[in-house]
Amino acid sequence: MIHAGIDLSLRSTGLTILKDGELADFSLVSNEQQGEELVVANSTDILDFLQKHKPDKITIEGLAFGGKSGSMDIIQGNHWFLRCSIWLLFIDVPVEIVAVSRWRKYVIPKERAKVLRDLGEKEWQKKECVDKLPLNVKEEFERYIKANGFSKKQIYDLTDSYWISKYAVLTEPK
Repeated sequence: MIHAGIDLSLRSTGLTILKDGELADFSLVSNEQQGEELVVANSTDILDFLQKHKPDKITIEGLAFGGKSGSMDIIQGNHWFLRCSIWLLFIDVPVEIVAVSRWRKYVIPKERAKVLRDLGEKEWQKKECVDKLPLNVKEEFERYIKANGFSKKQIYDLTDSYWISKYAVLTEPK
């Protein structure tokens, strides 16, 4: 089974492919356009990646409730444009939209989350998810980021897409 995980963002989208539960491929999509051009460029790059792998299931992180941004219309448009484009190209492939709180609870146990939250460290959830990656996956992500000149923080996008696809594998009906 081929699962695709997408951590969709305007500036840096993480994409991961798991084949039979193991990392098979990944990519970061990063575009500098604005507005509608950005939405189309992001979706085109994401769809090209998906078409290369022909996934059996696609899981996308949902939009955050109460998110604040001066670009909420573009963020929401980006999300819906991609979903509609996926539907057109992969009409028989199930697409699941999963809230960040749902997939993260599979990575960070409730007790650990409480301890980390109480420490008050910034970005503790993102850092914890990176720390939970299998070592070989983390090293591959780090090499890719360095080789392609991406920001070190973009490991968070790859990490989220990995855990989103792992969530799909773990919650797949047997």
